[in-house]
Amino acid sequence: MLTVSGGTLTVSGGGSLTGGKTTANGGGIYNSGSLTLSGVTVSANSAAQGGGVYNAGNLTVSGAAVYENTAAQGGGVYSAGSLTASGAAAIQNNTASGAANNVYLPNGCTVSVSGLGSGARIGVTTATAPVDGFPVIVATGSLSAADTECITSDQGFRRDFVNGNIVLKTLAPDPAPEPDPAPAPEPEPTPAQTGSAPQQSLTNRTSVRQTPAVSENGIDDTPPCTKRGGGG
Repeated sequence: MLTVSGGTLTVSGGGSLTGGKTTANGGGIYNSGSLTLSGVTVSANSAAQGGGVYNAGNLTVSGAAVYENTAAQGGGVYSAGSLTASGAAAIQNNTASGAANNVYLPNGCTVSVSGLGSGARIGVTTATAPVDGFPVIVATGSLSAADTECITSDQGFRRDFVNGNIVLKTLAPDPAPEPDPAPAPEPEPTPAQTGSAPQQSLTNRTSVRQTPAVSENGIDDTPPCTKRGGGG
């Protein structure tokens, strides 16, 4: 078993760490310093927590492979510290109590991504499962929507790319958006709006009576053709 306590260490060059076993934490590696794994494999180790790696410091997995390790919790990596993944990092096929458990993330811990390469595959298990309306952030950093294919859920939750992060959601689909309300009906036009005035009732018409024209000297000036009376 490799123990990194303080300081900075890089393990690279295609080597392997295998066959470690402990009833404590970190079957293959126990890290409380700054450790970089580049181009190496960590496999077939076992522990209570962190079968492959127990990380309490700063761990960078760059093009390394962590697989076929076992533990009661965190079969591949138990990361209580800072975990950064880059390149073709592969943390797969690790188990805890017989179930898939690759990277175990306690509450508030995530995987920080810095340029995942082709072939990167990282399974994650979170201490708190997502519930409807409350996703759990599992990956931050330099991410794109395509990186959701590289981060998988050991527990089978849905993955989504939200606000530049990869999150886990419940299996239930997101609620459909509320439909737009129907427009209010147009009011019926009134007669004044249509431009047609109501007809005047015949009973309301005022009769006009013609009165004879009378001059100032009292003589009836009505034209002869309109006067009534006998002939003369």
